Amino acid sequence: MDCPRRLGTTSILLLFLLPACISAQPSASLSSPPCPGGWAGVEAPASQTDPTALLSQADTLRAYGDYDGALALYHRARSLSLGTSTADTVLLRIAQVYLEMGRPESAATSLYPALAWLPAQPQHHAHFLLAEAYRQSGDCRLALPYYRRYLRDGTVLEDLVAERMAYCHRDLGDRTRAAEAFTRAAGSYRSLSDQVAMLEEAARESRAVSSYEQAQERYERILSISRLPWYRARILYWTGEVLEEAGRPEEAEARWQEALSSYPNTIGASWAADALLSAEIRPDPYDVARAYRAAGRLQEALAWFEEALLQAAGPSADLRYALAAVRAETGDLEGALGEMDALFQEFPGDPSPLLEKGRILADAGEIERALRAYDRTVQEFPADWAAGEALWRRGQLLEEQGHVEEALAAYSSLLDSYAGHEKVAEARFHSGLVRYR
Repeated sequence: MDCPRRLGTTSILLLFLLPACISAQPSASLSSPPCPGGWAGVEAPASQTDPTALLSQADTLRAYGDYDGALALYHRARSLSLGTSTADTVLLRIAQVYLEMGRPESAATSLYPALAWLPAQPQHHAHFLLAEAYRQSGDCRLALPYYRRYLRDGTVLEDLVAERMAYCHRDLGDRTRAAEAFTRAAGSYRSLSDQVAMLEEAARESRAVSSYEQAQERYERILSISRLPWYRARILYWTGEVLEEAGRPEEAEARWQEALSSYPNTIGASWAADALLSAEIRPDPYDVARAYRAAGRLQEALAWFEEALLQAAGPSADLRYALAAVRAETGDLEGALGEMDALFQEFPGDPSPLLEKGRILADAGEIERALRAYDRTVQEFPADWAAGEALWRRGQLLEEQGHVEEALAAYSSLLDSYAGHEKVAEARFHSGLVRYR
């Protein structure tokens, strides 16, 4: 059977094989067909002569990351569609692929000569792609005019383009325009996290050129958006710095005090505490202690917790627990246990200090002493929720140590004596687990 009669079978394969051939040999001619009888009497497949079909195939290759293959098909589609809107579309696709390949110079070279004859709509898109190409090439001076043209002709991407322009202005040392562009980049269409990120950059640029009112306004906008304690503490601290630089120390101190008292368990609060102390203002010692602990400044935190306890500057129980935690974190195990003993003496009807004592000992690897603390909790408060919690913790500790029978005994006591306890289901599960392990 001659070759043309076999095309019913092979034409389907050509649809898949020819794009690969073109990818590997973009200059190859269809005059050398893959069948021995040549192309005589056989028309080239429509997918290789129809620009729209070639465009679709190229888009598929691009989606799968075969940029070289996509470029070969795009160029062929363009050569077959010169003078049509399809050729304009293909040109933009070619530039996009070059950008995705990290070849911005090639993108600019393909687009720049075409600006003179491209119709309005594709020219609009070309302005953006050309700006991207110059920016990726590190030439913001050339990129900025094309971003401006793109914005002038209208776009829903104004905030994203403004962000690119802002970084360009910053790279060129024009921090005033950078601040303005970052502010424009904080558009309402963006996520709240993106908005505050852009406003923070705008405030930083304004502050760098001593535009303190503008910087403060940006920080105020952030505070109207953000609800995260750690972030609000930082913004309040930075607002205080701006006010201080603007010669408004009393307002600065008020912002630092707000950061410290509202969000004491944050790193930003520790900065505010430092600023207040540098201004010779004595803040609440309990707030300072918590802020320094959050910042990992444990020795300083310890001193402030002790001062807070002496001044009764906070709830006694909270102070004792915090002091015990900091003492344990700094390696003072006996000091931590002493805080719990003092708290238990102050509140003898509360089993919580005994439970916490057991936890501190367990964390320090003092297993026998931890078990005794849990046993004491059960003995002294047999009808309390804490007794069930102590049995659960005892079982967990013994299970971790490989003492299966003793762990089972603790879990069984919890199941038998405290059937309504919240840890019953977990105790039942662990009982089965250690039995059949």
